[in-house]
Amino acid sequence: MALVVAVVAAVLGFGAPGRAANPSFIYWSNDLTGRIGRANIDGTGVNQGLIGGASVPAGVAVNAEHVYWTNHRTGTIGRATLGGADVNQGFVTGAHGPYALAVDDGHIYWGSDVDGTIGRANLDGTDPQQKFISGATHVYGIAVDGQHIYWSNGHGGIGRANLDGTKVDQSFIANAPGVRGVAVDSEHVYWAQSGSATIGRANLDGSSVNANFIRTAPNPAAVAVANGRIYWSSLDINGIGTASADGTGVLEDLVKGADEGGPVGIAVTGAALPRATVSRTKIEFGTHGLHDFGKPETVTITDTGSAPLAVANATLSGHDADDFLISSDDCSGNVVRPGASCGISVLFGPRSAGTRAATLTITSDDPVSPMIQVALSGTGVQQSTAALTPTELITCKTANTTFTGARDDRVHTHVARCTGKLVPRMGRFTTARAIVSRGSVIDASGSAAKTGQERIVMVLTELRPLRPGRYVLSLRHRQGRRWFDRGLPIRID
Repeated sequence: MALVVAVVAAVLGFGAPGRAANPSFIYWSNDLTGRIGRANIDGTGVNQGLIGGASVPAGVAVNAEHVYWTNHRTGTIGRATLGGADVNQGFVTGAHGPYALAVDDGHIYWGSDVDGTIGRANLDGTDPQQKFISGATHVYGIAVDGQHIYWSNGHGGIGRANLDGTKVDQSFIANAPGVRGVAVDSEHVYWAQSGSATIGRANLDGSSVNANFIRTAPNPAAVAVANGRIYWSSLDINGIGTASADGTGVLEDLVKGADEGGPVGIAVTGAALPRATVSRTKIEFGTHGLHDFGKPETVTITDTGSAPLAVANATLSGHDADDFLISSDDCSGNVVRPGASCGISVLFGPRSAGTRAATLTITSDDPVSPMIQVALSGTGVQQSTAALTPTELITCKTANTTFTGARDDRVHTHVARCTGKLVPRMGRFTTARAIVSRGSVIDASGSAAKTGQERIVMVLTELRPLRPGRYVLSLRHRQGRRWFDRGLPIRID
């Protein structure tokens, strides 16, 4: 039996080799307005009313041809084509308070939040059995794979049984607080924890329970997993979020603006993949005087895929890497939504005469090109000190600090208090992490703060003495949920 997953949600991947792939969509239920919404897998093309006329729809599920939903008030299961045609609100009748929904190759499954039963019918809607499994409590989520059925039990656990309804275990996962929606892939069980901002996860055998697998999912009601990505519906923002299956690259608002009261259920069909595309693969800086950083050159990274792109970091490498400086990085540690871009700027300040070269490497969760490299080159020439591009002047005063270590050892450190003018190249921040370095060698690190007189004040622990001369100051700060990195040449007196 092919793997298909659902909860108050369901998912289906690509078809067999040689067959056309299913369209890639996200479906959800707007329960208060009785509508089923749909969007493209990248969050565009939002249609809140693809299907109307449902009666308090909650669970949603999909397969290769149809979308299904529960009509909680009328006790029926509805069905339509993936495009929203041929709507049948009474495809399955006689269900008692159906809430959660799942499908596999042969059956439709639904869970009742009224009497704690799990019902089942053939995929063509015949032979409905309302009490296929009994003894659960408030089944808000349900999922199936090739061997088992999984369901949420009230607000405190997940049950499991064989596909034929035998070997029922109502406490398969006992420590899952606030569980509602449930989903499953080939390795894990996932659940949405209502009232919190978390998605939980455990192994398929119920071990390694992590109730805080994803911590930034505002009040999730349902969860779905498809082709290496997790999706959830959020009641707090009336939207749908997503992340990679390993919990990274969280984007809380992939789909926005669901009807009031929704989205409750969610289902995904098709595949979504991020793609990192750079604006240039080579930067030639030309001729620069020694230690003259000049003007920055920028590389733009655009997500040309259908899923959010998580950029891990940007690094410099190569024999002459110390001659280049990342002066601005709005990509590392951030998530870029499909169609959006971020930028990384690089300065060239040669330390020696002659041809200099290095590589800028950008690492992301693009499954095709996880590491993109940009070739950097330039030529250094001798010039007078007066011709150098001005650097920012920083004044530092060092004090000795002594404290007692864990073994009563006396530890001596040198702490520098540095001040200077706050300039636009440092970015907009209140506090930031600060590193002072020469090439690849870090001389001091600590914190930076903005004062009311447009000055920057830094408290740095010296790893080696900060003697007068030229250095690079790197600042990292956060605005909202985004990280920003800035780097600029400085002179310490």
